[in-house]
Amino acid sequence: MLVFILLLGLAFSQPSFGLIAKSKDLNFRQVSVGHGGAWAIARNKSVTDGPESVFYLTASNKGKLDLDPEILKNNDWDEWTKNGLPNIDQLAVGNNIIWALKGKTVYYAQVKQHVNPLEDLDLKWTKAPKPSELLSISVSPKCNVWAVNKKFKILKRKGADSCDGDIKDRVGTDWKLMVVKSDNENVNIRSVSAGKAGVWAVSKIKNEVFYKDNTRYTDTYDAEGGDWIKVEDEKDIKIDRISSGGKNNLVLAVDSDGLVWRRVGIDNKNPIGTEWKHENGGPYTTVQALTDNDNVFISVNGDGHVAMKYIGDDAE
Repeated sequence: MLVFILLLGLAFSQPSFGLIAKSKDLNFRQVSVGHGGAWAIARNKSVTDGPESVFYLTASNKGKLDLDPEILKNNDWDEWTKNGLPNIDQLAVGNNIIWALKGKTVYYAQVKQHVNPLEDLDLKWTKAPKPSELLSISVSPKCNVWAVNKKFKILKRKGADSCDGDIKDRVGTDWKLMVVKSDNENVNIRSVSAGKAGVWAVSKIKNEVFYKDNTRYTDTYDAEGGDWIKVEDEKDIKIDRISSGGKNNLVLAVDSDGLVWRRVGIDNKNPIGTEWKHENGGPYTTVQALTDNDNVFISVNGDGHVAMKYIGDDAE
């Protein structure tokens, strides 16, 4: 299931960038947002060689960030200290669960909504069954979990099919290989993202983009989807990472130069869209479309700050 710079407190009513909260005190590496809130990996700038920690943004509630600049300025990122997990590799935030990668181990934590989860005394990391060496992980609003392993192959979490019911329905039991083919040859993958716009992936060698048919949130949605469809690129953009957004027609990507692109023309008749449109600004290291705040994306810029940007009224 997604790095930007200007002055803190800049009015978000304009199509511009603005830093979030007191992120100037922290050096961020990754941020992830879902219905479980806004979470990030960062370290304090005063300790340049210290361990990284997990932080929660207090201005987030059920995945929605309050876009009032004054609220963002006066909120802060709270460090997860009790039962925390230092130096993790990546976070992925879902509906009521967050996932983390650390070395060869995959962890998850249950998140209560509508409250600050760091005030939950039961909040803790738990090792997921059937670990796998993963490079990246993504969780959809429906709690489906997709990942890329260290052999650059896509995996889907078996049994992680629902955000309701028992925790096992969110965690699943094992991993299933999801082979990507192009011209009858297996394709190695560098990035995968699961969201309302479906499951999207980027190849390791040629930076080709693929969409998993029928994974877009429509009446024909299927958790595993159909064939992988290669997304032709008329502009020859070297896509590096991709984010399937909080709307079923919103897909964002970061290229090898740190520029952000949005896929336009996605609809029921054409789930892969028509072309890539450049979003101003950059360079950026990560980008993610926000859940519920559908015309905003959140990111980490080259200076290690977290920021947001309005995409525009044409992202419907």
